[in-house]
Amino acid sequence: MHKRVTIGLGTAVAVLAAGGGVAMWPTAAPPAAAPALAVERTQPAVVPVAATTAAAPATTTTATARTPAGTSATTAPPAAKSRLRTLAVPERTAKKDLAQRATERFSLLGVTWSDPDDAPTGDIEVRTRSVATGEWTGWQPLEAADTGPDAAEAANPGRRGATEPLWVGPSDGVAARFAGGGELPSGLRLDLIDPGTSTGGQGGGEAEIGTSNVVTPPFPAYVSRTAWGADEKITGDVTIGTEVKVFWVHHTATTNDYTCAESAAIVRSIQTYDVTSKKLSDIGYNYLVDKCGTLFEGRKGGVQNAVVGAHTVGFNTGYAAVSVIGDYETATSNSAVEAKIAQLAANRLGTYGYDPTSTVTISPGVANDKYQTTDQLTVERLAGHRDADATLCPGANLYSRLPAIRVLTQQTVLGLALTSVTGGGSAGGAYYVKNRATLAWKLITPSADLARFDILVDGTVAGTVANTVRSASVAVPPGRHTVAVRGVSATTGSATVNATVHGDVTAPVFGKAVEVGLRTGTYSAAAVPVKASFTAKDNLKLTGLTVSKPKAATLGVTATSWSPSVKTGAVTYTVTARDLSGNTRASSASRTVVLSAETAAKRTGAWTKVTGKSHLGGKALSAKVKNRKLTWTFTGRSAALLFSRTAKSGKAAIYVDGKKITTVDLKASKTSYRQAVWTRDLKPGKHTVAVVVQATAGRPTVISDGLAYIR
Repeated sequence: MHKRVTIGLGTAVAVLAAGGGVAMWPTAAPPAAAPALAVERTQPAVVPVAATTAAAPATTTTATARTPAGTSATTAPPAAKSRLRTLAVPERTAKKDLAQRATERFSLLGVTWSDPDDAPTGDIEVRTRSVATGEWTGWQPLEAADTGPDAAEAANPGRRGATEPLWVGPSDGVAARFAGGGELPSGLRLDLIDPGTSTGGQGGGEAEIGTSNVVTPPFPAYVSRTAWGADEKITGDVTIGTEVKVFWVHHTATTNDYTCAESAAIVRSIQTYDVTSKKLSDIGYNYLVDKCGTLFEGRKGGVQNAVVGAHTVGFNTGYAAVSVIGDYETATSNSAVEAKIAQLAANRLGTYGYDPTSTVTISPGVANDKYQTTDQLTVERLAGHRDADATLCPGANLYSRLPAIRVLTQQTVLGLALTSVTGGGSAGGAYYVKNRATLAWKLITPSADLARFDILVDGTVAGTVANTVRSASVAVPPGRHTVAVRGVSATTGSATVNATVHGDVTAPVFGKAVEVGLRTGTYSAAAVPVKASFTAKDNLKLTGLTVSKPKAATLGVTATSWSPSVKTGAVTYTVTARDLSGNTRASSASRTVVLSAETAAKRTGAWTKVTGKSHLGGKALSAKVKNRKLTWTFTGRSAALLFSRTAKSGKAAIYVDGKKITTVDLKASKTSYRQAVWTRDLKPGKHTVAVVVQATAGRPTVISDGLAYIR
């Protein structure tokens, strides 16, 4: 599409007459059990292969195909009421502008006239009023239609010339102007179409497409005529050919400003316009695709039959066409649209033994604006409408993508994708295993159309599995590798999906083995604060650190310590490092925590005994004279001095192995007992630790609760 009638504004502005004729096609609500899906399973979904047998001649047979393939033979009413209203244009008018007028609700419009061989010689422009906002649009041009039927359908009585339809969304007002120096064709009228709603409501509603309406492979997933609400009662006979030798790509040249939830209503409106306005037997296209890549069954007769359409003048019999909803002269296509066109073309051409990347020489069955019946042209089998007629269709942007779409058709194993790689872990888009990886995958192509799956490591086949299998295990040597699954078609072509997989049998290492020391805090026989310290690393990547003893704990991957509280006595500490491949290494240390009472210390000077259940062992020693000292001798590797702390507590000096280490202030606003205010990790061996009273002015007292150490 995209033939413009262009003469410039200024003359012969035609004004719509009020009270134009109205033609309506109301339909009953669908029965409760009406099928929502059409399923075709008799042919493979995609068979894009070179021809191996001679093609059958392009003869045709006529069939009254009122039943979409895969549905009941009983013609069910459509799921939505679609209505056409027409407003006749006076053959003569002196007005230069059209006064805006209210109408009943509609969503698509076009201009038609009596003789399909005639056409206005000027610009045709319309403006509409939005139901949602109440605002009027600017003037929008209508494109002269460049699609049409051949053969018997071209001779249908009552056929009308037409512009391409314009989707405007729910509207309730319209204005039109026809400008130019030429004469207007007779029978000129504006056709307004309300697609109705799939729920049977009163006009304007749009059927929303969901996954329940999509037909599954082997044919590419599509929305059936039943699902989008085709009106089978208004259609006529269609012709079934014997092959599809070229697959044409069109665009509807309508607005790109639609949501994909509106797509079914747009398709429904195009059908109504093609049948009731242009007087075709049915919607002209074999298939339609919206901008989200959703495929819609077009003309009736069966999605996998060579149905003769009314899409490419001179090239309808022995051909098929898909039209992408939108204007791709201005918009760009996307991967979803292109993938669906590729799948569809591969299926339709491959079914008849034609390679979608090959070319063919053809002649038109009837003359069009570009070729006569005596002309010969060589075209790609997957071609654009402009290759066959004088048109901009399918738009410059979509047309420029056809070479890439032809390449996509060769991916005969469609939709191949990895769903998981197991046997270890993943990070940064790569996978890590010890020595084996299990790959799982999915794809669109049915198993019946596949020969096998190859499993490759660095491009070399390491194993093969049957066409029905969807997972396999493969050996992965140490190092970084590309592991791939290659799906091989039963006919020709293949598709490959891969992943980066590291083979790794090297376990993490502990740069520093687990060692245990004492922490500050409150001490008791049941709870001694300790800290287990360590460092771990891996040749590739650590994934976690866990503790199994003395109790289970999960640590961060960068952790270098763990701080629990333990009972006194012998305790084993075990930390395990794990890498992404699942390799593990553990580090353990067994240590004994001892609480040594103050009475075990050697006293220098007089110390006073203090009793009370809050003290360690129920008693403590107190002194307030300067240089009073308690000295413990022990064999161990970590020590902590315990004190009672009060508001009157003073300072004490700490000595280790005869050397002063620090002075601690034991004053506290709140009285507390068995407090380790000083700890120190020591070189394993025999040591002395001493407390010396400093006789702080006004608060000279020091109360010792004993010593804790680890051996």
